[in-house]
Formats: sequence, C-alpha cells, structure tokens
Amino acid sequence: MKRLSLVVLLGLSLAVGTHAQRPARPADASRLIEFTTDEGTWISLDVAPDGRTIAFELLGDIYALPIGGGHAQPILTGSA
Repeated sequence: MKRLSLVVLLGLSLAVGTHAQRPARPADASRLIEFTTDEGTWISLDVAPDGRTIAFELLGDIYALPIGGGHAQPILTGSA
C-alpha cells in the first residue's frame, strides 16, 4: 500500500510540475488569422428586396455582395 501511494504521489507531483512550467498566456493576448477564399460550404444567403445585393454568412460573419459579382463587403464581423 505504501508503494502504491508513493507511485500515485510521484505521478501527481510530475503532472503538477509539468503544468506549472508552461508559460502563461497573457489575459489580453489575441490572435489574428487572415485568409482569402473563393469557396464556402453551409452558407446562409438571401437576396435584398431591391434585387441588387446578396447578403450571406460565412464563418459567423455577415457580408454583402453585389448581385452582379465583385468584392464582398463585411456588414457584421467579430466574436459571435
């Protein structure tokens, strides 16, 4: 029983020691990820009542795109 307790305590101390050595990430740290795509799946979209613009959602952000094509302009972006 003493040997088992020693093994468990040693294992716990190694796990705690390993966790304590990891560098802490600052609370205000953020990451910026940028990408360009010409394709998406599971996109929700709708045509504006005037028939000139398509609004669509991609990865949680909402964009507007001229119905004739062109560049999408972000309408709502950021954290969900």
